[in-house]
Order: sequence, then C-alpha cells, then structure tokens
Amino acid sequence: MSPLSLDLLRTFLAVHRTGSITAAAQTLGLSQPAVTAQVKALESALDRPLFDRLARGVAPTPAADELARRVAVSLDALDEVVESELPTDAAVQLGGPAEFLCEVVMPMLAPLVREGLRLRTTLGLADDLLADLAGGRLDLVLSTIRPRVRGVQADPLYDEEFLLVAAPSVAAALGVVPASPLPEPKPGPEPGPRPEPGPELEPWPVTGAAAARNPGATPPRWSAGRKPPQATRAGAAAGAPLTTGTDRRTTTAAVSAADGAEGAPPTTAGDLAEGADEPGTPPSGSRAREADGPGTPPGGGGGGALVGGVGPKALAGVPLVAYAEDLPIVRRYWRTVFGRRPAMAAQVVIPDLRGVLSAVKAGMGVSVLPAYLCRRDLAAGALVTLADPEEPPINTGYLAVRSGAQARPAVARVRAHLLEAFRADPLY
Repeated sequence: MSPLSLDLLRTFLAVHRTGSITAAAQTLGLSQPAVTAQVKALESALDRPLFDRLARGVAPTPAADELARRVAVSLDALDEVVESELPTDAAVQLGGPAEFLCEVVMPMLAPLVREGLRLRTTLGLADDLLADLAGGRLDLVLSTIRPRVRGVQADPLYDEEFLLVAAPSVAAALGVVPASPLPEPKPGPEPGPRPEPGPELEPWPVTGAAAARNPGATPPRWSAGRKPPQATRAGAAAGAPLTTGTDRRTTTAAVSAADGAEGAPPTTAGDLAEGADEPGTPPSGSRAREADGPGTPPGGGGGGALVGGVGPKALAGVPLVAYAEDLPIVRRYWRTVFGRRPAMAAQVVIPDLRGVLSAVKAGMGVSVLPAYLCRRDLAAGALVTLADPEEPPINTGYLAVRSGAQARPAVARVRAHLLEAFRADPLY
C-alpha cells in the first residue's frame, strides 16, 4: 500500500474533531466536496468506513476513533513545529460572554495589546462559541460550560457568584436597609422650575411579611415626575437587628418573626425534573406553594440556609427584571437559595446583563446578577443585596483552547496571561 498523504490524515482529523464535513471544510479552507472526496479516498485506502453519515454531521466509527488516537499527537506536534518556525501576525480569535469579556477580560489583556497583540473577539452563547472553537474559527473561548468536545482542552479559570439585588429605594420598601447611610449628593446648581408631573402609575404593593417588618416604608411609585424615596434605616429604628455579610455583600435587615409565614416547603422531585424549567407561574396561581409549615426557615427552606434578607413571598409582589423570558439565572438562584421555582414572570426582559443592571439601579425592580458586574455599585451604595445565603449559586468558568492552537506564540501567550491573572486575583 502506498504511503498515506498527510493531507488526507489532516482532513480526517478535522472531520473527527468537528463532527461535521461542513465545519471541517471551514477549518481547513477547503470546499465541502473536496473534504468529502478526501475522506472517501482515505476510507478506500484503509478499506474500512470511518464515519457514519447522520442527518446533521457525521459520527466516527470505532476504527476512526482508533485512527484519531494514533495520529492526533503526531499531527499536532508537526503543526506546532511549522507554526513556531513560520511565525504569523494573525490576530488571536477570542470568544466569550459579552458582559464578562467586556467587564473583566478586556482590562486584563490591555498590557498585551499595548505590547502589540492583535485581538479579535466574538461574543455569544457558550454552545455556539465552543462549536466555533472546535471548528477552528476561534483560538480561545471563555465558557461557563465545561467543554466536552474532541480536540479541545479546558482549564477551570474563575468562579462567579450570583447576588439578589435591588436599588436602595426598592430594598427599603422590602425592609432591607444599607449598612450605612448613602453618601450625600454633591451640591449642584440651583434647581430650575419643577416639571409638571406625569401621569401617576400604580405602585407595587408592600404587603404581608414585608409590611409587618417595615410598616413605615413608602412604596416606590413608577411615575415620570417623582423621585423614588431614598433608603432609610426605618427597619433598624423599628428594632430589626442587622446582620453583617461578607465584604462582597451589603448588610441586610435580619428576617423577623413575621417571616415565619414567608417561606415555603421544598419543591418535590417532580418540580425539579427537566420539565420544571419553564418560567414560573404568576403568584395568583401558586398559593399552594406559599403556605408554610411550622418551623420553616426564613426564605423558604429546602435550599441553602439564608442568613438574612427577604424571602420569596415578599418578592413575589415586586417587579422582576430578567435576562430572558425563561428566567435562567433567577430560576437557578431561587432553587438554590429558596428551594423552589420563582413564582412570578418577568416584568422587564433585557437580553444583556448590563442592561439588567441599569434597569435595577433605576428602581425598575429586583434581579439576580453576577457579583463581578455589580460589585462597584454595591460598594457605592447604588445597589443593595436582598439576601445573604450561606451558599450562593456559583458558576465555574473555563478557558478552552483548541488542540494545536497553542503552537501559535500569540495564542499561548494570551492563555498563559489569563491563567496567571485570574489565579492572582483574590476576587476569583
């Protein structure tokens, strides 16, 4: 048998790693018919099928898996030699979630850019970015999904914590007060004529345990001509003790005895099944879940222990700002902390966490956000945490690199720089 062409083996390995003739063609810069022809030529030379054709993509046969295992290391090593001997000024292709990439990663890479690094970024969802990584369209990807793709190596990089937050005015109406009074605003020019007030809208009600905890709170009114009330220490004045959270959390008013009726029994196994991931039902349809048995911990039991803050029943009457209609972040927080699904639908949906942050700061309602995104606003008093769970929900982020891409000095440099920067940062 004549020696096999390296081109045939490279094409085979690209198809094996991407699971797709089309993706392999894009990776190799070839046409789809050319890749198909090379795979058939290799199958003919080896006298065995290597892939089963599926409706979408291809599946490797056991013979293909064995061949890939034997040739991958050698082909990758050969590519590394070529890359190192023929340096290129091609830009590093980096993918990741928009908010994290812009808020955290870009500042970390500034020193490399000043030294000449050429960088191109792709923003999107983890599944799409990992597919692009496996297909050779990206060099590195930050992902909160652990990659399980052939030809992709991933390292744990950071942990992101999620916080239940609101503006101080909304928190005050729920009986949660900041650890210290908000800073006084700097004096400005004399105010001009007061604008005519716009049409008054109905406030969301402050009822139940929240009203019992802070009877003097004034609910925010969502009108054009009126400022929301500032946070006060009414809760402390009424005798509600204060509990101090960690340095990343704002002090919150402890749950009073009135919260004994605020939690709910843990959800059943059926509630936590796959089919339970649809958006929560409105409060009017969830009374059965709001009844507490005796001894239910504040906040709803069934989830992580709640050190201080409000529970799900009080929150059911507050507008919810969410990233998506199905409440992916809120739903996970509710299950982890309160042991149940959220019993309300989103009133405002913004498919960008930075927009969610802006809406919450403006007093539109409550939301769940990653700590990295709201840390500055919490320190400045523009946001208040509403709960202080012992074990808040945490996502682990990974830095994924395509096999062979590290042969490029620029890619290896970016990867090493990010690994070192995150490991040296005490916040991650």
